[in-house]
Amino acid sequence: MMELLRARLRITNVDESLDFFCKKLGLIEIGREQAADGRNRLIVLATPQEAERARWNDGPALELLWERKGPMGDAGVERGHVVFQIEDLYWQCHFLLNHGVEMPRPPHDGRMARVQSPDGHTIELVQLGNPREPVEPWTCMEDKDPEAMKWPKAGNVYPLNTR
Repeated sequence: MMELLRARLRITNVDESLDFFCKKLGLIEIGREQAADGRNRLIVLATPQEAERARWNDGPALELLWERKGPMGDAGVERGHVVFQIEDLYWQCHFLLNHGVEMPRPPHDGRMARVQSPDGHTIELVQLGNPREPVEPWTCMEDKDPEAMKWPKAGNVYPLNTR
């Protein structure tokens, strides 16, 4: 058995990132560490359902790493990808759009959508259980996701690496 316990994304603005991940996606902060010299900060988030397990390092958590620019230059941000399973995909997408979140890939198929964090990380939202029935306005919204053509379509499986 294997279970993902942690994923880390580098961020450039703590307040914008906490607004996005906590107020818009519904995660909660379960821990925070800061270097003595203040050069970096690690903020640990979890879903409300997994927060207690995550506090004891026994459940999935998302780490946001902020690093101050210094003599070594810009800390930079790698573009990451995180996936959340959502109980009501359409409601969540509607909420996010109403709060100004960019949605490059709307939930056309009732199964999955992609939004972007303030630092440009891809956040994939997947419907829990069976896909929802495709409905307007989602079915007619333009897909602006440059990665869309590279991924398997609904119902397909990821190809196996046969090296």
